[in-house]
Formats: sequence, structure tokens, C-alpha cells
Amino acid sequence: MNLFLMRHGEAEWGEQLDPTRALTSIGHRQTAAMADFMVRQVGRVDLVLSSWFLRTRETADPMAQALGGAVREDIATLRSEERRVGKECRSRW
Repeated sequence: MNLFLMRHGEAEWGEQLDPTRALTSIGHRQTAAMADFMVRQVGRVDLVLSSWFLRTRETADPMAQALGGAVREDIATLRSEERRVGKECRSRW
């Protein structure tokens, strides 16, 4: 299994934790350039994970499409489950 990590493209100015901040035009160009690069490097992937923040979805969706129509999944539900399990484990210590 190969794992590739990527940060979202340049986002609009604003509060760091604001989930509604979108990519700028530069951010969209950065995403397209990275998608082209990844296609040349790896060809395709099976899965793209992203947060539910707008800027990460605007980065992940084109990446998933460029990389062979990979499934894009939000990690919010995965993180909720992780927190639930983590709380259960801590209560046992």
C-alpha cells in the first residue's frame, strides 16, 4: 500500500478553522498542477480522503477524478468513530 499526503491548495483569507473558506483561483491552479503531477507519478489511486472543509473538498474532488475516478471520502465520520473508541479505551485505563 502506498500513502500520499497532500495539503489543500491556497484558500481564501480568513479564520483557519472556518470550514466555508474556498480555494482561491491560485489554489485551483495548484490543485490542477498537482493532479497532473500525480497522474504522471502514480497513474491512479483507489481512495482519496479529505475533511469536510470546503477547501479540502475542492482539492480532493479534482484529484480523485484525475486519478482514475477514485472514491473521495470525508474523514469526519471516521474521526467521530475514532473519538468514540478513544473515549471507551481511556475509560478502561
